[in-house]
Amino acid sequence: MSRELFWISCRHEIDRLFDTLVHTAWGGRPSGPTWTPPVDVTEETDRYRVEVDLPGVRSDDLEVTAEAGTLRIEGTRSLGEPGPGSARHVAERPSGRFRRTFRLPVDADPDTVRARLRDGVLVVEIRKRGRIEVAR
Repeated sequence: MSRELFWISCRHEIDRLFDTLVHTAWGGRPSGPTWTPPVDVTEETDRYRVEVDLPGVRSDDLEVTAEAGTLRIEGTRSLGEPGPGSARHVAERPSGRFRRTFRLPVDADPDTVRARLRDGVLVVEIRKRGRIEVAR
């Protein structure tokens, strides 16, 4: 991971923790996303790759945008309610809204964003400017 991506990731985590601390200290709940899916960011020779664990998220409930130097991934995971005559005793899987935002490196080309959701993992690829696409 490049130094820039490392610090972007650290800044996001600090912002999330601070937001949670402030809202908890004042007795409220954060008004933003209700959970944060884990992410891996990898830099390759010709592109950046962002992988997000999103089990149970449908592609219709997912939005990926890249504009103004920012990559935004947001959506909703709905786990549903237990049916009549049943009760949920343990609920550890988070649900509701989520959002992850990343500042793109200066050499990332936001016009080349490709995203695919397969087997509960979202893979977003962003080519670097001035790089030649290599067939895979």
